Amino acid sequence: MTAFAGQAEVTIKDVWLGVAKFFVVSVGGLVIGAVCGIFTAVITRYTEHVRVVEPLTMFIMAYSSYLICELFHLSGIIAIITCGLLQWQYAVHNVSFKSRTTVKYFSKMLA
Repeated sequence: MTAFAGQAEVTIKDVWLGVAKFFVVSVGGLVIGAVCGIFTAVITRYTEHVRVVEPLTMFIMAYSSYLICELFHLSGIIAIITCGLLQWQYAVHNVSFKSRTTVKYFSKMLA
C-alpha cells in the first residue's frame, strides 16, 4: 500500500502485482517454516545420545526460519508459526521428557 501511495495512478497491473506479492510472501514463509520444522524433526530423531542439544535445536531452528524469511523479505511470523506447529506435531515425539519440559517452560518464560 505504501508503494501505491507514491504513485499518481494505480493500474490493474499494479493491483495484480500486489496480490501476487502477498501470496509469494505468505507461501514463502509457509514453505521456509515447513522445511525448518521437518528438518528439526529429522535432527531430533538422531539425538538420543546427546539429549542436551534437543531444546537448543528446537529453538535455533525456529529462530532460523524467522531469520531466513526476514533475509528474503518473506513473512517471518508465518514461518515461525509453521515451524512451531510442525515441531509440536513431529519433533516433540523425538525428544526426551526433560527436553520437552525445558522447551515448554523456557518458552513460557520468554513470553
